[in-house]
Amino acid sequence: MGVQQLLQRAEVVTSDGEAQVEAAVVTIVSYKLAHDQDVRCTCRTMLESRARLDVEGVVETTAAAKRPPKGGSKAPQRGHEYSHYSGFKRRLDKVKPHEWLAIKRGEAAKKLRVKITFSDTNRLYDSLAGRYLGHGHVTCLCAKSIPAAIRKAVDTVEKSLAREFRSERLTVPSEDFAIKTFTDNVCVKLMCPPLRVETGTAVVGVDPGYAHGNKCVVVTATGDVVDTFKFWTQPKTGVPGPEELANKVSQWGGRLVVVGDGQGSHEAVEAIRKVLDPQLRVGICVVDECGASVYSAGAVATAELPGMDISFRGAVSIARRVLDPIAEYVKLDPKNIGVGLFQRDMPPKRLDSALAQSVQWCVCQVGVDLNTASVPLLKYVAGLNAATAKRIVEYRVANGRFKCREELKKVKGIGAIVFLQAAGFVG
Repeated sequence: MGVQQLLQRAEVVTSDGEAQVEAAVVTIVSYKLAHDQDVRCTCRTMLESRARLDVEGVVETTAAAKRPPKGGSKAPQRGHEYSHYSGFKRRLDKVKPHEWLAIKRGEAAKKLRVKITFSDTNRLYDSLAGRYLGHGHVTCLCAKSIPAAIRKAVDTVEKSLAREFRSERLTVPSEDFAIKTFTDNVCVKLMCPPLRVETGTAVVGVDPGYAHGNKCVVVTATGDVVDTFKFWTQPKTGVPGPEELANKVSQWGGRLVVVGDGQGSHEAVEAIRKVLDPQLRVGICVVDECGASVYSAGAVATAELPGMDISFRGAVSIARRVLDPIAEYVKLDPKNIGVGLFQRDMPPKRLDSALAQSVQWCVCQVGVDLNTASVPLLKYVAGLNAATAKRIVEYRVANGRFKCREELKKVKGIGAIVFLQAAGFVG
């Protein structure tokens, strides 16, 4: 039913008085207009370029907020971490992904109030008024209710479009950008070239620390752990100092000392540099230790390093990251690798799916050695999963090294189709 018919029907009902009829007309006609596809299309077209993001800070009224700062009234007033977004005003197409994600987090923390407003809505009102009031479209007695109905319909559509624009113009593009940024950073880490170490030499991994000392492990060129020890950067009586590391380097023929970049890293590097013999030409490098502590307490580390003190497992991961980065990083949850952009705020399913695809792409780009690869690495090969990867390792333990790719078909769960998918990425 069109607007003209609605108005003509409304004129028949006049027993409740003119005011009630006009109110009913406004309600009915505004509802009809707000749900009319042509009207919504017109509103979207005219308002899309006029949408603005307005952000206001939430004023705290709690007792804690009213309490004077420590140091008296002259102490500097420190705002919350989102305070610099208070008063933020910008067109939607000018809002950057990191800005919206930060504002959205501030809104969730109840520190910011977010609105999407539209400038110059009078042009939209005039356009709709001309459509329904001009050229004799409305000639009934209730025509005077049309302007109010149009205004109410415009307000309703504005609220609806604000929700739509928030999702499709801000949230979805920002999440897409954040997920791509994170997956790209993960790929950069996974695709780092490995360091080739001569057979018979060793690498020392150092997980730096203060109170409990620097946890150190010695691994061979193939990543096998041969020794563990600790040293303190500023030793006290009865505890080993940096000289302990120098002795281990000489004992095992160390060629590289790998230090995690966590707390105490700088001090550990300086102490190590002072005690190493320059004639040995031992290198020192600092690597990102992200996820090392999570790995050390996880099931993969427990299975790989049974009986080893949990405090040393992180150092093992740090040392192996220079020998074979991709084989070591795949043991971690991809969300713990690298630097992201508000990745903790992303939809978990979308993020997990994108990360799994990125890791699989990296693994397939590099390829996998069937005779040395671990279950966490094999499961990312195209066509394989955690179950088939575990069966491959079990078959290798029971029957020895794989002689050729065709032998992969003997593993339970690997048929012709799975073999066809995986064969190109294993050797």
